[in-house]
Amino acid sequence: MIRSIRFRLYLVFGVLTALILMVAVFEAGGTRDIGRTIDRLSGNSIDSIQSLARIGKLAADIRVADGRAILGDTVDLQNQALEEARTRASRFQREVGRYARLMANEQETLLYQTLITRADGFAAAQSDFERQFVEAYGSPIAWYRHEGRQVYDQTQGAIEALIEENDRRAEWDVANARVKRQNLSLLAGTMLGATLLLALTAVLYVGARIIEPLARLTMAMRRLAQADWTTEVPATDRPDEVGEMARAIQAFRRQGMAGEQATEALRELNADLERLAMVDPLTGVANRRYFYQRAGIEIGAAHRRHSPLGCLMLDIDFFKSVNDAHGHAAGDQVLKRVAETISIGIRPYDLLGRLGGEEFAVLLPDADPATAAMIAERLRLAISASPALVDGVAVPVTVSIGLSTLAPEDAAIDPLLDRADRALYEAKHTGRDRIIGPGCPRPAALASG
Repeated sequence: MIRSIRFRLYLVFGVLTALILMVAVFEAGGTRDIGRTIDRLSGNSIDSIQSLARIGKLAADIRVADGRAILGDTVDLQNQALEEARTRASRFQREVGRYARLMANEQETLLYQTLITRADGFAAAQSDFERQFVEAYGSPIAWYRHEGRQVYDQTQGAIEALIEENDRRAEWDVANARVKRQNLSLLAGTMLGATLLLALTAVLYVGARIIEPLARLTMAMRRLAQADWTTEVPATDRPDEVGEMARAIQAFRRQGMAGEQATEALRELNADLERLAMVDPLTGVANRRYFYQRAGIEIGAAHRRHSPLGCLMLDIDFFKSVNDAHGHAAGDQVLKRVAETISIGIRPYDLLGRLGGEEFAVLLPDADPATAAMIAERLRLAISASPALVDGVAVPVTVSIGLSTLAPEDAAIDPLLDRADRALYEAKHTGRDRIIGPGCPRPAALASG
């Protein structure tokens, strides 16, 4: 089985070239043959006509010379005419021999032989002239009237028959050349038709088996270049060069799909890493690092807008006792519950972060001391009203909160956190489950003291 498209194309175009060359050779051969025939007929006709003209003229000259010899007034004139007739008879004999060699053919043998016989008869009659007409007829006039005229008339008939035969042969040769030319033209036309049919078949084959599959492969490759990995690659089962290209494109598609999957996995991994870099893995809120980054941005924005900014520090009360009594898993559940409650209680643009252990911080943009105190109180009440469930047991949870607000000299989050942390420390040491900071009512114990 021929698997190579290149080989098949070379074979088809080779056959086409051979057929076209054969058509050209046949056409040229037919034209050359008819040309040769015409040249030969033209040459032979010219030679034959010239030779026959010379023979006819010699015969007429002999006849005239013999007439002068026979009918001459004096013996000298008769002898002179007789010598002239002998000379012309010899030339007539040579000319007839030349014509016989020129036009020798089996079909014309009898005519040539007759003409040659007449030429020999002329020569014999002229060489033995006196004896013939004296002994046979008694006078030259009697010989001329009986024997000479018959010889001349037979010779003239032979010449006319040769002319007719020459014309017939010319017509036959021309007709035969025309038939041969027609046959060659018919054969050349048939081969030309076969060549055109083969060329059409080759064009259709190239279009259906090469151009169309290559166009589909090009379209598929263009889509794959645009990362459309769902594109199907056609012609992958062909055993030729198109199939090799299709399989190479299919391999590229598989590699692209694998690369896309790897890229997606890397993208997800980067997203996870970025999330881990910003989010506390236990509670799902901002970790310390991301909280500090966002806090710096919010502080800068507050200074530019000359807007207030509040900060809360929250610490779970008696968290160590929860771990000791229920285990660290219970402590994790409490941390998650507190983080969830705070996330629900703050505004959408507020920032919650876990700073470490059981400590949380909340940044409150556009919150003056009264607003910050109101939000803090709402969070404290919500947390105390939402105990954590540990193995089906409700574990009560409370928080102590320290509050601070942005001062004009604060360039970073640390001063706010320090002031909020001192307020938180005070809340811890004054009974817990309370809020200490600007805008918050003082506890009764502290107010009386």
